[in-house]
Amino acid sequence: MSWREIGLDRYYIPRKAKDEDYVRVILHFLERMQEARRQSPLRRLLYLGNRRVRDQRTIQHFRRHISRPFVAFLCEEDMDEPDQVTAQDNVLLANRWKMVADLVAFLRDTAFALDARTAIVVDMDKTIVGARGRNDRPLNRARIEGVRLTVHDLLGERFEEPRFQAVYGEMNQPRYHFFTEDNQDYVTYASLMASALVYPINDLVEDLAFGKLTSFAQFVAVTGERIARMSLTGLAQVHQEVARNLAAGDPTVFKSFRSKQFESTVARILSQPDDADECTILAEEITVTREVYDLLMLAKARGALLLLISDRPDESLLPSAELAQQGYRPIHHLPMRIVGQALDLDAI
Repeated sequence: MSWREIGLDRYYIPRKAKDEDYVRVILHFLERMQEARRQSPLRRLLYLGNRRVRDQRTIQHFRRHISRPFVAFLCEEDMDEPDQVTAQDNVLLANRWKMVADLVAFLRDTAFALDARTAIVVDMDKTIVGARGRNDRPLNRARIEGVRLTVHDLLGERFEEPRFQAVYGEMNQPRYHFFTEDNQDYVTYASLMASALVYPINDLVEDLAFGKLTSFAQFVAVTGERIARMSLTGLAQVHQEVARNLAAGDPTVFKSFRSKQFESTVARILSQPDDADECTILAEEITVTREVYDLLMLAKARGALLLLISDRPDESLLPSAELAQQGYRPIHHLPMRIVGQALDLDAI
């Protein structure tokens, strides 16, 4: 399948929310999958995600590219607020994952069938896996641990964890998205260079604030010049990796970091003993969201087309060749514990 067939104007990897072509690619895949199933054209689309701005932008993109009936369910669990689900323009916003049951009732009341002419697109991270607000802490810790291990391996004795954590905490904020583009590879590289004093954090923040530094590509160029003058071999290798991937248009510029993230993620799957209580499991282990899983299994039994999506790079989901030789498997091949409130399928 080529980018021309999809209708893109060039070859590149669209990013979720940032690039509207991300939705165009998904819709193209759905059409081809439906043809491969020898089914009639799709008539309905259901999107399941979490209540982050990214998913809300993705919904806007879907609306601009489809004319068929469209429903979306977004959730972020917040136990400090009363149960609440609102529906506007066929988009349901909920603060409890158990309210997937409310979605099912909404679909029934609006005659939105879950059959062979319905496609369900599901965001993987923090929706079907690591439900946002309920079970996303282990996913977040896996990413941060991957960052920490990467920087520690590169800096060795020069690694000062408190300083790095402070730098990373500063750069990993929405106000810097104009610079980092909400890309963890960019955040991690910038934090590494700032904590290694190649581009001290105070200078970086000031240069960003006053417009002296306006893009990540400019930052990479400047750090490359400084590293060359400082003769930092380990950092030079990382810089070359990032600069090379950036020049190639690959959004995953820091692949060695993503490999560490993969290992940290695997370490948090089925990590707790079988007799651990549910609160401990949700706090420490990455799990499958029962409510979403039950809905998808019901829809699958009725013939619906299911598509699980993720904007995470391959390197954070698949083992490197070295890790594969050690017996590591892709994350989507690993068994996970299913936790949550079972849907009353007899009532659906």
